[in-house]
Amino acid sequence: MMSETTFSKVKFRIRILYQTILIRKNSKKSLILFGGNTKKQDGPLLTVAKIAKKKQLDVVICTEELHLDLPTKNGDSLESRLNSLGMTWLKLKELTPLELSRIMNENSIGFSLNSIWIFKKDIIDLFNGQIYNYHDTPLPQFRGAAAYSWMILMNQKEWGLTIHKVTDSLDVGDIVKQRKFKFPNSCRIPSDFYEYKTKFEERFFSEFLDDVFSGRKLKAFKQKNQKSSYWPRLSTPSVSYTHLTLPTKA
Repeated sequence: MMSETTFSKVKFRIRILYQTILIRKNSKKSLILFGGNTKKQDGPLLTVAKIAKKKQLDVVICTEELHLDLPTKNGDSLESRLNSLGMTWLKLKELTPLELSRIMNENSIGFSLNSIWIFKKDIIDLFNGQIYNYHDTPLPQFRGAAAYSWMILMNQKEWGLTIHKVTDSLDVGDIVKQRKFKFPNSCRIPSDFYEYKTKFEERFFSEFLDDVFSGRKLKAFKQKNQKSSYWPRLSTPSVSYTHLTLPTKA
């Protein structure tokens, strides 16, 4: 006899299958989200998913085990939060055109947030160029995955949020939306900065979804590579102004 837990899992997978079939057959625009959250934060993916749900958009989330297990702001895992919100999500080991073709239609829009995947040309082509990436830095500065620890070391307070078109090279696509702001001196460690930027993220994401689903052509501008910077991975919850400083000249 099937246990209650097993029965619930089966029901959940059937619901996901049914919803993805509807999206696949429906010709209207749908939103495919890729990635996950920052550890102990509700953003960025969960924030966007909730905004999309309020706007009654068809949404499917493609994520993986690493992000599903990470705790969100209330301590629950991302998987638990997605289930409690009734979100449609898929756990994938790798991203392939075959997997995506089962859950999207010709009008689907892709949005990557903290994704571990590098999007190859065959994936980008599936979306007819309508796939975007969120990078929580003022691109073209601070490309890469270690921006906040390096930013602290550099005493950088002028900051920004960026959404750009996905290309087969990382963080170099044309920018379609950007919001600049300045961090206050009270921000000391990475979690302070993560928390502060959430003040801007919800409106930033909401405006982007309105723009991209309205049918209006997004104004895109190329990144100025002469102003670009890239920093290798360096991240620890305790890095702060009091722990690390850049070397000074003698």
